[in-house]
Amino acid sequence: GEFIMINKNDLISIIVKPTNACNLRCKHCYHAGTGYDNEQMSDKMLEKLISSSVPHFSGIHYIWHGGEPLSMPLTFYKRALELEQKYKHNPNQNIKNSMQSNGTYVTEVVAKFIADNNILIGFSFEGPYNDFLRSHTNMTLKGYENLKKYNIIPGTIAVVGKHNINNLIDVYEYFRNKNQPLKLNTIFASGSAKENEDILLTDPEYYAGTGAPSPQLPDFQGCCHNQ
Repeated sequence: GEFIMINKNDLISIIVKPTNACNLRCKHCYHAGTGYDNEQMSDKMLEKLISSSVPHFSGIHYIWHGGEPLSMPLTFYKRALELEQKYKHNPNQNIKNSMQSNGTYVTEVVAKFIADNNILIGFSFEGPYNDFLRSHTNMTLKGYENLKKYNIIPGTIAVVGKHNINNLIDVYEYFRNKNQPLKLNTIFASGSAKENEDILLTDPEYYAGTGAPSPQLPDFQGCCHNQ
């Protein structure tokens, strides 16, 4: 629907899922319950989204999500950028675009597009445990390399579960050695994770320290900021 009364001094972040499609089937994917159909956001819906938001806010952050957002062709994002310019209510309006990707589709062409259009990108990647949870590790590593050619270091989200809770130092060292910004999220029992109890932290009290000491990590602050 249309926004009725909006103060143009307001800022807003909008998470957009243009497709459910994804080329991976991760063991912990929360999206598995929804499915991975190949339906794509139409141009009509895209324009409705942008025309209903850009004119009404002083600053907008579109977060392109999925599925895998780069399952969509680059022409979709080119169109989104065009529409953002079309509906700007002043030349200095702050419009930001970012996406959370598994990195496997980040070819050099995609990396150049991201760099040319100042799109922020983050990777979902598990470091030394990526083959166990996600697969296609070499394709994601190539994605990092392609972005590095354009001086882009994507932030990375990795997950904490039973598979790595006692080896988080290894995860930390992996990303520190690559000078790679990192955020850790806990796996929760949703989607595929419900069928993979070997990765769920099923005894929170144990990991909180009542049954055993909680794993201690060095301070992440030094390695976890985009450069």
